[in-house]
Amino acid sequence: MKFRKRQADTAPDPSSDRKGTLSSLTEKGAETVQAIGSGAKRLGGEAAHAIGTGAKKLSDTAVNALGPEARKFTEEAAHAIGAGAKKLSDTAVHTIAPEARRLTEEAAHAIGTGAKKLSEAAASTIGPEAKRLTEAGMELGRIAQKKGKRWIDAIFGGDKVLWTVIIVLLIFSMLLTFSATVYKPGGTPTAKLLNQMAFIVIGIGSLLFVHLIKYQFYGRIANAVFIVGLILTVLAMLIGPEEAGARRDLDIPLVHIRFQPFEILKIGVLMVLAKQLARRQKTIEHTPILPSLNPMEWARDAQRNMDILRHETIPVLGPILITCVLTFLSVGNSTTLIIAATCMVMLFIGRVRMADFGKMVALVAVVGIVFFAAGLGRSDTGRSRMASFKPDMLTKHVSYTRDSIEIYDYPAATRPDGKVIPGESTQSLNAKMSIASGGFFGKGPGMSTHRSNLAEAERDFAYAFIIEEYGAVGGLIVLLLYLWLFFRTIQIFKKCGTAFPSLLVLGLGLMIVLQAMIHMLVSVSLFPITGQQLPLISKGGSSLVFTLMALGMILGVSRQTAERTLDSPKNESLFERNHD
Repeated sequence: MKFRKRQADTAPDPSSDRKGTLSSLTEKGAETVQAIGSGAKRLGGEAAHAIGTGAKKLSDTAVNALGPEARKFTEEAAHAIGAGAKKLSDTAVHTIAPEARRLTEEAAHAIGTGAKKLSEAAASTIGPEAKRLTEAGMELGRIAQKKGKRWIDAIFGGDKVLWTVIIVLLIFSMLLTFSATVYKPGGTPTAKLLNQMAFIVIGIGSLLFVHLIKYQFYGRIANAVFIVGLILTVLAMLIGPEEAGARRDLDIPLVHIRFQPFEILKIGVLMVLAKQLARRQKTIEHTPILPSLNPMEWARDAQRNMDILRHETIPVLGPILITCVLTFLSVGNSTTLIIAATCMVMLFIGRVRMADFGKMVALVAVVGIVFFAAGLGRSDTGRSRMASFKPDMLTKHVSYTRDSIEIYDYPAATRPDGKVIPGESTQSLNAKMSIASGGFFGKGPGMSTHRSNLAEAERDFAYAFIIEEYGAVGGLIVLLLYLWLFFRTIQIFKKCGTAFPSLLVLGLGLMIVLQAMIHMLVSVSLFPITGQQLPLISKGGSSLVFTLMALGMILGVSRQTAERTLDSPKNESLFERNHD
C-alpha cells in the first residue's frame, strides 16, 4: 500500500514519462550505434587486412602463373603485329609510292609549267622595262663620264702626253733653281724659288688661257702680234737698260718687272709666216717667192719681178728679214740662227719651190757672214766666243786620279805674228768640271760642289748642273723629254691636215726644241757659248712665260683636232699637190 501510495503520491505526469523514456532510448541508441560502429570498424579493418592479404597472395599466384604465359603472349603479339605492320608498310609502299611519284611528277610538271609561264609573263612585262632602265642607267653613266672628261679637257685640253712632258720639265726647273741658288749671294734660295714658282704660275695661267683660244683667232691677230713685238723690241734697243753689252729688256711701269719683248717678236713672226704660207698653198708650187737675181731678167721684165717682190717676197720673207736683223743687232747671234733655221724649215714644209728655197738659204748664209764680218750688233761677242771654243770636251787637258778629276784650261797664247789666241772660257771650263764630277748617277739633289763656280748654273749652264746632280741618267732623261716634246708636236702637226695650224705648231715646237738642243750642246762643250737658256727649266721670267704661251697655242690646236673643230679651207692642205 505504501508502494502504491508512493506511486500515487509521486505519480508523474504522462508527458514527463514520455520524455524520460525517449531520453533513455536515445542514450541506449547512441550506445548501440557506438557499439555497432566500433564493431564495424573492427570488422572493416579485419576484412581489409584479410582481403589485402588474399589479394596479394592471389596477385603473386597470378603473376607466377600468368607471367611466362603473358610474356609469351606479348612476344607473339608483338611479332604478329610487327610482321603485320611490315607487311602493311610494304603493301602501302608498293601501293602508295607509284601514286605518290605520279602525283609528285604531275605536281612538279604543273608547277614547272606555271613557273615557266609566270617567268615568261614576267620577262615579257619586266624585260623591256628593265632593258629601258639599264639603257637609261648606261646613258647617264656615259653622260657623267663625258661631263667629267669635258671638265678635265676644259682645264687640261689637248695632248695629254705633251702636258706630262711640260709638268716634268717644270719640276726640274724648281729643283734646279733651289739647288743652284743655295750658296749664291743676293737673296735666300727660298725667295728665289718662290720667285721662279710665281713665274711658273703666271706661265701656266697664260697657257691655260691661250689653249682655250681657237687657232682661227691667231690668224686674225698674227700681224698685230708681230707689229707689237717689233715696236717693243725697237724700244728695248733704244731705251732699255743695258746688260752684258746689250739692250734687250723693258721695264713694266708701276710693277717694275723686266721682260724681253723679242720673245713676242719670235712668236709673231712664226704666226705671220704660217698665215702667209697657208694662203698660198694653191699656187705656191708654181709661183716664185723671190724675184730674179739676174739683172738681165729685171731689164727684160721689170714689172713681173716687181709684182713678185711686192706680192710674194715682202709679205712672206719681209717679217723674217726684219726679225733676224733686229735679233742679230740686239739679242745675239744664236737667237738669230734659231729663228732663221725655224723659218727655213717652215718654208720647206710649206712647199716653197726648191729653186727659191736654195736661193734663200744662200742669201741667209751670205748676209749672216757679211754682218758677222762687219762686226755689226753683237758680232764681236760671237767672234770671241767662237775663238775660245774648244770642242774636245774631256779628251785633252784632263788628269784623272782615284779621288778627283783635274781639268786644265786652255791658256791664252800669242802667235808669232803677235795675234793673241784667247784661252778657254772659265764658264765652259767649270761646266766641264761639273759634268765630269757627275758620273753616271750624279751626286744627288742639292749635292753639287761646282754651283758656286758656275755663275749661270741656273740659266746658261743648267744642263751641266743637271748632269752634275743627276748624272748621265738625269741628262739623258732631260734630252729624251725634249725629243718627246718634238715628237708629240709632229703628231699634232700630222693630225691638222691644213696649212696654218700645221705650220704654226711645227714652227713653235721646232723653235723650242732647237733652243734646248743648242743649250745642251753648249753645256757639253760641243758648241760655242751662246747664252741660250734651257726652255722651261732655266731660271727666267719672260722666257718661261712666253714659252708656256707658245706651248699653250700648240695644245690649243691639239684640243681642236680632238674636238674636230679645225677648219678645212679649200686648197690649204699640206698633203695634197695641186696640178693647175
